[in-house]
Amino acid sequence: MSQTIFSALATAASFSKWDKAQQAISEIIDCVNEFKPVAQSLGVRSDTIRIIEKRLNQTWQENKHLLD
Repeated sequence: MSQTIFSALATAASFSKWDKAQQAISEIIDCVNEFKPVAQSLGVRSDTIRIIEKRLNQTWQENKHLLD
């Protein structure tokens, strides 16, 4: 996608600039990266954690270009 599209999306999401949206995305990624230890501490079954982690990793691969 072009930078213009990302800027339009950022504006639609009430971010003044694309770099502000990127910062928010980075913060969300930091939180999501804590999923496994939090899930384990809450007693989530390991097979459930694996399924969720697989989907999270898939989503990361599909969208990591947004932070370039």
